[in-house]
Amino acid sequence: MTKKPEKTAAQDVAEGAPRRAKARTMLPDHVRAARDHGKGVSLEVHVIQTLPPSRVNRGKDGQPKTATMGGVPRARLSSQSQKFRQRNTVTTPRTRIPHVAVLRHLVALGGGDVHDQDLQGLVMDLMESRYGPYENGMLKVATYLSQEESAQFARLAHARLGELQDLRTASVVNAKDKAAAATYKDALEEVLNGYRPGMSDDVSLYGRFMADLPEERVTAATSYGHGLSVGRDNTAQDFFSAVDSETGESMHIGDIGLNAPTFYRFAMLDLRQLQRNLARADILATVREWVHGFMSAVPLSGGHGAYANTLPEHVMLVLRVGGQAITLGNAFTVAAYPSGEETLLAAAVRKLHAQHHFNRRAFAGNGQEQVAVVSALYPAAADGYLGSPERPAVGAESIDAALDLLLDDAADLYLPLES
Repeated sequence: MTKKPEKTAAQDVAEGAPRRAKARTMLPDHVRAARDHGKGVSLEVHVIQTLPPSRVNRGKDGQPKTATMGGVPRARLSSQSQKFRQRNTVTTPRTRIPHVAVLRHLVALGGGDVHDQDLQGLVMDLMESRYGPYENGMLKVATYLSQEESAQFARLAHARLGELQDLRTASVVNAKDKAAAATYKDALEEVLNGYRPGMSDDVSLYGRFMADLPEERVTAATSYGHGLSVGRDNTAQDFFSAVDSETGESMHIGDIGLNAPTFYRFAMLDLRQLQRNLARADILATVREWVHGFMSAVPLSGGHGAYANTLPEHVMLVLRVGGQAITLGNAFTVAAYPSGEETLLAAAVRKLHAQHHFNRRAFAGNGQEQVAVVSALYPAAADGYLGSPERPAVGAESIDAALDLLLDDAADLYLPLES
């Protein structure tokens, strides 16, 4: 009697069954090779997403941003606007007034009163010694400073607070005494010698560039593409007026541009770089959080009058071992259009996967891929073009299930840490 072959974990997840524990004794050849030879490992996120009438990302003229591709005007989402929506500016704010957070931590340590102008001046002097001069109460150049880094500055200052306050008072009272000023400056530098730049998840993902502080530079692990509508831009001018509640007369009239695009959005995460930045092997929780964040990384400009916060209809995740991460934006060089037999969404998904299959066939040397798809069109569309016989794309019911499929094998790529 022939024994029926067991289903794989990927087939289980694709069919909605609970994910089974998988054996780690036999690694796929390309996974073992990547681990042994230090090849790059990237996770690509390809998204098709439709927005209702809105102007989520507008230019200086107040109109929705656009770009021309294939000779056809398209709606555009800037890469910066998507990153800004996704970044954690609570734990790692970008600011020109870092002294405010440091002062708050210092006061929490018992270092005085937050309204003490002398104490504030001391903290500003400390930040100026590190990040350059202040102008009108703000640094010339903004910096990303995590809460842990702000707390570290506060602890270092608190350890010598009395001495620093005395030296600062002496330098202020004797403004012409260069020796007093130099002694105070040297003390600040000694305090800063104990500072070690931290590494929050946010900085490890998005990097940090400080032209004059190479020791604080961090190479970003993420790259984002500009989102472009898969079809022609459909911006229309919407007339509006504000009416006086008492007289019924118009107080103000105007018009704003609104569009309702179906976007292709792309981002990639260099898993090796993320691991180097975080200096730890276990990065999968950070990867999952980043992928989930990208699903809703659409700006909310004008959201009070034209709320447009949707989630994608179609997501393709590609784990690539070796080679270079590839955007599929050129799938829409010829704009997609709906037809009697195909919706715009279906046309966009078809074009996306047709380009992906062409890339696989024509440029087979660009690393090894594992592909998972989460789609509002799945499973009907999957049989037609989401996969190819030799290297199928596995359909999953959720983003978490798709990540389970891809990241279980990838976890073996992260040990040992690269030197």
